[in-house]
Amino acid sequence: MVSSVVPRSKLIESIRSCKEGVEAKKLHDQVLASGFSQVRFFGNLLIHMYGRLGELVQARSIFDSIRDPCVYSWGSITSAYISNGQLQEARKIFARAPLKNLVSWTSMVQGNARHGDMEEAKRLFERMPEWDIVLWGVMLAGYAQRGYMDQAEFFFEEMPERNSVAWNIMVAGYAQNDLLEKAKALFDRMPEWDVVSCSTILQVFAENGQFVEAKRTFDSSPERNVFSWTEMLGALANQGKVDEAQEVFHRMPQWNVVTLNSMLAANAQNGYLDQAKAVFDRMQERTAVSWNSMITAYGQNGCIDMARETFDNLPGRNDASWSGLIAAFAQNGLLDEANRVFERMPQWTSIAWNAIAAGTAQNGRVEAAMDLFGKMAGKNSVSWNSMIAGNTHNGQLEQAKSMFDKMPQRTMLSWNSMVAGFAHFGQGREALELFHAMALEGIKQDEIAFVNVLVACSRIGCVDRGWQYFESITRDHGLNLTADHCGCMVDVLARAGKLEDAEEMLGKMPRTRSEGAWGSLLGACRTHWDLSTASRAAQEFAWLKPERAFSYIMLANVCSSESKGGRGFA
Repeated sequence: MVSSVVPRSKLIESIRSCKEGVEAKKLHDQVLASGFSQVRFFGNLLIHMYGRLGELVQARSIFDSIRDPCVYSWGSITSAYISNGQLQEARKIFARAPLKNLVSWTSMVQGNARHGDMEEAKRLFERMPEWDIVLWGVMLAGYAQRGYMDQAEFFFEEMPERNSVAWNIMVAGYAQNDLLEKAKALFDRMPEWDVVSCSTILQVFAENGQFVEAKRTFDSSPERNVFSWTEMLGALANQGKVDEAQEVFHRMPQWNVVTLNSMLAANAQNGYLDQAKAVFDRMQERTAVSWNSMITAYGQNGCIDMARETFDNLPGRNDASWSGLIAAFAQNGLLDEANRVFERMPQWTSIAWNAIAAGTAQNGRVEAAMDLFGKMAGKNSVSWNSMIAGNTHNGQLEQAKSMFDKMPQRTMLSWNSMVAGFAHFGQGREALELFHAMALEGIKQDEIAFVNVLVACSRIGCVDRGWQYFESITRDHGLNLTADHCGCMVDVLARAGKLEDAEEMLGKMPRTRSEGAWGSLLGACRTHWDLSTASRAAQEFAWLKPERAFSYIMLANVCSSESKGGRGFA
């Protein structure tokens, strides 16, 4: 018989694993040649194969040729339409089906949920004769992915039993919808953590700057995958702990391109250009992110020729590549070169417009930047934030505030730029008012926001309020206390003449991160004629920066001020 030419088991296996249309046609021909075309089982296999490959015409043709479709036949063609986005056709088939099993119902519920029609998904769910844990998970995921967390909570609480998938869907749903406290609370309620739940909550902590919690979760995770390792690496890098990130990197059992890109970016963003280049050279597979990170790294470190060479060697340039080169030139004062790159672009996208406008503002040409902003076709939050930052950096606070008030949607960066602008240009009370407005608007203040408000307190001499803000960083907001916060608090105390308290605060800071704070204390010693503290501050500053004579000059001025009754410089 012809059927013996192709063994049945091998043919079934080949159909189930088929990934290409040409191969599918050959297998279909083998089914016909083997005499299996009238076997309903093979018809169902072919419907599933063609549906998986997107060949809906062929899938429907086979379904229509089956004389007596069974429940699996109806389910296979329904799933084929759903998986290829043909929800209306799937609904028609489902309505016609005389027999429906749990798989058919689940496919339809999932199809509606995937297309955002949760009302129809719920209606089908309620009509079902039976439910299983997979279907409950489908409903949870549908609501959570679209931000309907109240409905997701209702289904979660109603579940007769919960597996790790259900718990993880809810934790991820809370995280994706910025309900971070609920995500953490639910994670703590979980009867058992797995690699997915630990990786999810680790990402939540890492992305929100909660490094201590991220490390605790990582250390207590029962199992780690490449995703959790990479998240931990990124969390360390974002804290400026590049050496520790390197240690994690070398401890990892395996790397992927995302891991290597994270390590490359960590080195680049923290000024370790040689290490970034070493990671880049090691990569067997480089993505656009890899190349663009190097362009950005070279630009930030003033290596313009290397940035241009990397751009020229890039095999496939995207918007970020062009924008990275524009930014590299602009950051180094080569605005004409930046404009020439912009003019060469095959298409001006919002990313490119933002890059050239921001670069123009960074070079002090605020009005020209505003003209570019006016010409942008598709302004987004990055566009508005670039112009607000450009105006505040150049002291154009009135124009920056006007743009801030007109923004269609403000981000954390928008608020921080305005508070920083007011603080650094001596309008401390306006900065404090805006900082409080953030809280009233429901904006969760981050570490940078507290740096800005402490700078404002320093400028206007609000010591008590400065202490209140400083202590609330960890106590009330659950944020990490950084060297920048401590340095700002030293400045608050030193400017107000509380030099002993400022020096005590400095003793709690990492010595290698305290250069600016010792400089602030040294300057305050001159103002308040404190030779003893100035001497210690000068010694520390000289230890940190031996190549600079600044500390000794300041100390000499203190001595001169004391000897002349505080009348100024010698």
